[in-house]
Amino acid sequence: MSSTSSRLTGRRQTAELLKELKRMMPAHHFLNPHDDSRIEKLLWGTINTAMAASATGLCLSAEEGAMYASIEYLLAGLPVVSTPSIGGRHIFGTPETWLTVEPTEEAVRDGVAEMKARNVPPERVRAITLDKVHEHRKRLRACVLVETDGQVDLPEDYGHAVYRGLNNWQRGLDFERMLINDYRGR
Repeated sequence: MSSTSSRLTGRRQTAELLKELKRMMPAHHFLNPHDDSRIEKLLWGTINTAMAASATGLCLSAEEGAMYASIEYLLAGLPVVSTPSIGGRHIFGTPETWLTVEPTEEAVRDGVAEMKARNVPPERVRAITLDKVHEHRKRLRACVLVETDGQVDLPEDYGHAVYRGLNNWQRGLDFERMLINDYRGR
Protein backbone atom coordinates (compact mmCIF):
# COMPACT_ATOMS: atom_id res chain seq x y z
CA MET A 1 0.00 0.00 0.00
CA SER A 2 1.43 3.39 -0.95
CA SER A 3 1.76 6.15 1.64
CA THR A 4 -0.87 8.20 -0.24
CA SER A 5 -3.30 5.28 -0.16
CA SER A 6 -2.53 4.72 3.53
CA ARG A 7 -3.20 8.38 4.34
CA LEU A 8 -6.50 8.30 2.45
CA THR A 9 -7.56 5.13 4.26
CA GLY A 10 -6.64 6.74 7.59
CA ARG A 11 -8.63 9.86 6.75
CA ARG A 12 -11.69 7.79 5.77
CA GLN A 13 -11.43 5.88 9.06
CA THR A 14 -11.09 9.16 10.96
CA ALA A 15 -14.13 10.59 9.20
CA GLU A 16 -16.15 7.45 9.98
CA LEU A 17 -15.04 7.52 13.63
CA LEU A 18 -15.99 11.19 14.02
CA LYS A 19 -19.42 10.61 12.48
CA GLU A 20 -20.03 7.65 14.79
CA LEU A 21 -18.90 9.55 17.89
CA LYS A 22 -21.05 12.55 17.02
CA ARG A 23 -24.04 10.24 16.44
CA MET A 24 -23.46 8.47 19.78
CA MET A 25 -22.86 11.70 21.74
CA PRO A 26 -24.84 14.52 20.11
CA ALA A 27 -24.43 16.83 23.13
CA HIS A 28 -20.69 16.21 23.44
CA HIS A 29 -18.32 19.07 22.71
CA PHE A 30 -15.12 17.91 20.99
CA LEU A 31 -12.18 19.99 22.20
CA ASN A 32 -9.77 18.85 19.51
CA PRO A 33 -9.94 20.91 16.32
CA HIS A 34 -11.22 18.63 13.57
CA ASP A 35 -12.83 18.42 10.21
CA ASP A 36 -14.23 15.44 8.32
CA SER A 37 -10.81 13.88 7.71
CA ARG A 38 -8.52 14.75 10.61
CA ILE A 39 -8.38 15.32 14.34
CA GLU A 40 -5.66 17.65 15.61
CA LYS A 41 -3.81 17.20 18.86
CA LEU A 42 -4.51 19.73 21.58
CA LEU A 43 -1.78 22.07 22.78
CA TRP A 44 -0.68 21.48 26.39
CA GLY A 45 -2.07 24.86 27.46
CA THR A 46 -5.48 23.94 26.06
CA ILE A 47 -5.38 20.60 27.87
CA ASN A 48 -4.45 22.32 31.14
CA THR A 49 -7.27 24.84 30.75
CA ALA A 50 -9.79 22.06 30.13
CA MET A 51 -8.56 20.06 33.13
CA ALA A 52 -8.64 23.14 35.37
CA ALA A 53 -12.32 23.59 34.49
CA SER A 54 -13.14 19.94 35.23
CA ALA A 55 -14.49 18.33 38.40
CA THR A 56 -13.22 14.80 37.72
CA GLY A 57 -11.22 12.82 35.23
CA LEU A 58 -12.92 9.95 33.41
CA CYS A 59 -11.21 6.65 32.54
CA LEU A 60 -13.77 4.54 30.73
CA SER A 61 -11.96 2.06 28.48
CA ALA A 62 -12.21 -1.63 29.41
CA GLU A 63 -8.61 -2.37 28.42
CA GLU A 64 -5.59 -0.26 27.61
CA GLY A 65 -1.84 -0.09 27.70
CA ALA A 66 -0.30 2.94 29.35
CA MET A 67 -3.17 5.27 30.17
CA TYR A 68 -1.27 8.49 30.80
CA ALA A 69 -4.49 10.45 31.31
CA SER A 70 -5.20 8.66 34.60
CA ILE A 71 -2.00 9.86 36.28
CA GLU A 72 -2.25 13.25 34.58
CA TYR A 73 -5.70 13.75 36.12
CA LEU A 74 -4.48 12.80 39.59
CA LEU A 75 -1.33 14.94 39.39
CA ALA A 76 -3.48 17.86 38.23
CA GLY A 77 -5.58 17.42 41.38
CA LEU A 78 -8.59 15.80 39.73
CA PRO A 79 -10.18 12.76 41.35
CA VAL A 80 -11.01 9.98 38.88
CA VAL A 81 -14.13 8.04 38.02
CA SER A 82 -13.24 4.81 36.24
CA THR A 83 -14.95 1.74 34.92
CA PRO A 84 -13.35 -1.69 35.55
CA SER A 85 -10.34 -2.23 33.32
CA ILE A 86 -7.36 -4.38 32.52
CA GLY A 87 -4.14 -2.41 32.40
CA GLY A 88 -3.34 -1.10 35.88
CA ARG A 89 -4.41 2.51 35.55
CA HIS A 90 -5.87 2.44 39.07
CA ILE A 91 -2.60 1.77 40.97
CA PHE A 92 -2.01 5.43 41.86
CA GLY A 93 -5.57 6.00 43.03
CA THR A 94 -6.90 5.57 46.57
CA PRO A 95 -10.46 5.19 47.84
CA GLU A 96 -10.42 8.95 48.46
CA THR A 97 -9.24 9.92 44.96
CA TRP A 98 -10.48 7.07 42.75
CA LEU A 99 -13.93 5.57 42.24
CA THR A 100 -14.53 2.53 40.03
CA VAL A 101 -18.12 2.17 38.84
CA GLU A 102 -20.00 -0.19 36.59
CA PRO A 103 -19.66 0.53 32.85
CA THR A 104 -23.10 2.12 32.41
CA GLU A 105 -24.06 5.71 31.68
CA GLU A 106 -26.00 5.93 34.93
CA ALA A 107 -23.18 4.56 37.07
CA VAL A 108 -20.66 6.96 35.51
CA ARG A 109 -23.05 9.89 36.00
CA ASP A 110 -23.64 8.91 39.64
CA GLY A 111 -19.92 8.35 40.18
CA VAL A 112 -19.11 11.84 38.93
CA ALA A 113 -21.78 13.27 41.25
CA GLU A 114 -20.30 11.32 44.17
CA MET A 115 -16.74 12.50 43.47
CA LYS A 116 -17.95 16.10 43.16
CA ALA A 117 -19.79 15.77 46.48
CA ARG A 118 -16.63 14.46 48.17
CA ASN A 119 -15.03 17.79 47.29
CA VAL A 120 -11.47 16.55 47.85
CA PRO A 121 -9.18 19.58 47.51
CA PRO A 122 -6.95 19.39 44.41
CA GLU A 123 -3.84 19.86 46.56
CA ARG A 124 -4.80 16.77 48.56
CA VAL A 125 -5.45 14.65 45.44
CA ARG A 126 -2.03 15.66 44.12
CA ALA A 127 -0.24 15.06 47.45
CA ILE A 128 -1.80 11.59 47.87
CA THR A 129 -0.83 10.72 44.30
CA LEU A 130 2.76 11.92 44.72
CA ASP A 131 3.07 9.81 47.88
CA LYS A 132 1.93 6.75 45.92
CA VAL A 133 4.34 7.56 43.06
CA HIS A 134 7.24 7.84 45.52
CA GLU A 135 6.29 4.49 47.12
CA HIS A 136 6.19 2.90 43.67
CA ARG A 137 9.62 4.28 42.79
CA LYS A 138 11.08 2.99 46.07
CA ARG A 139 9.82 -0.49 45.18
CA LEU A 140 11.28 -0.10 41.69
CA ARG A 141 14.67 0.88 43.14
CA ALA A 142 14.63 -2.12 45.48
CA CYS A 143 13.66 -4.55 42.68
CA VAL A 144 16.37 -3.27 40.35
CA LEU A 145 18.97 -3.58 43.12
CA VAL A 146 17.93 -7.18 43.84
CA GLU A 147 17.64 -8.21 40.18
CA THR A 148 21.09 -6.83 39.31
CA ASP A 149 22.76 -8.38 42.36
CA GLY A 150 23.50 -4.92 43.68
CA GLN A 151 25.25 -3.74 40.50
CA VAL A 152 22.63 -1.12 39.61
CA ASP A 153 21.35 1.22 42.29
CA LEU A 154 18.86 3.68 40.81
CA PRO A 155 19.20 7.25 42.08
CA GLU A 156 17.15 8.56 44.98
CA ASP A 157 16.71 11.82 43.06
CA TYR A 158 13.46 11.27 41.19
CA GLY A 159 14.26 14.16 38.87
CA HIS A 160 17.07 12.07 37.34
CA ALA A 161 16.82 11.22 33.61
CA VAL A 162 16.42 7.50 34.34
CA TYR A 163 12.90 8.17 35.67
CA ARG A 164 11.74 10.28 32.76
CA GLY A 165 9.95 8.77 29.80
CA LEU A 166 12.20 7.39 27.13
CA ASN A 167 12.11 8.79 23.63
CA ASN A 168 11.07 6.34 20.91
CA TRP A 169 14.69 5.86 19.87
CA GLN A 170 15.90 5.22 23.40
CA ARG A 171 15.15 1.60 24.25
CA GLY A 172 16.67 -1.72 25.15
CA LEU A 173 20.43 -1.54 25.06
CA ASP A 174 20.46 2.28 25.06
CA PHE A 175 18.52 2.29 28.34
CA GLU A 176 20.71 -0.45 29.83
CA ARG A 177 23.87 1.39 28.75
CA MET A 178 22.59 4.59 30.37
CA LEU A 179 22.03 2.74 33.66
CA ILE A 180 25.40 1.02 33.58
CA ASN A 181 27.35 4.15 32.64
CA ASP A 182 25.66 6.19 35.35
CA TYR A 183 25.90 3.67 38.19
CA ARG A 184 28.84 1.28 37.66
CA GLY A 185 31.25 3.86 39.04
CA ARG A 186 29.58 4.00 42.46
